[in-house]
Amino acid sequence: MKTKPLQSFNRAEIALVIDCMKRYMFKVSVASGRLMLTDYTKILQNGNEAELDGMGMEHIVSALHAKANEIEDQLGTDRKEVELIRQLAQEVREKRVAFQQNFYKQHIKKEAPTAGTVSTSTNILLG
Repeated sequence: MKTKPLQSFNRAEIALVIDCMKRYMFKVSVASGRLMLTDYTKILQNGNEAELDGMGMEHIVSALHAKANEIEDQLGTDRKEVELIRQLAQEVREKRVAFQQNFYKQHIKKEAPTAGTVSTSTNILLG
């Protein structure tokens, strides 16, 4: 299941996300970088219409926070850019949480197994 978390972002905000992901991709492990490259490509090609899963949204959040920290280290904490980037990261994080809670409600949450089901499956495994 996927969603469009950047739909409300304007072109400048999308460009910022793309730039942050491009820079951050090379600061993480190779495996994480490859996963991030997939999401980066989706955003590069589709802009604010990119469909992402929870991990893709978390990649964006991490990249935005890394950029905010970088600016903060170089220029200080009182920069408006840092606050704007952190707000964008928070917006994406909130969308990810809502997306995952909705996904949980629709697809994962099932009735708990009954005692008879559990004991039967245990007997099959042990027997």
